[in-house]
Amino acid sequence: MREKSKIPVAVSFDGGIQKYSGLLDIALEGNFVSKPSNGWYAKVDQETGEIGDKKRFDDTQTAEFWDDILANEKFKEYVRKRYEIIYGNIMGKDIVLEVEASET
Repeated sequence: MREKSKIPVAVSFDGGIQKYSGLLDIALEGNFVSKPSNGWYAKVDQETGEIGDKKRFDDTQTAEFWDDILANEKFKEYVRKRYEIIYGNIMGKDIVLEVEASET
């Protein structure tokens, strides 16, 4: 993870960290989800740019909402590029470290 990266995480006393916590902000930033109006969210078709059905926040915190986004290679690549760590000699070949997240 890049230094000073901020990802919001929701935690509850009875359930711990919520499974899809923080993903909505990342998907909004990468234009995989849009916010067509205040309090509403919708998936964006990456091929056509078409905006899907509007959902309230609680309805975005489900497998039904996230499964196809998380399986999308463009989304995976966006997250990888956004959060990978690059270091090395600025005059030579960069070395990329990828942090693998365990699947939940």
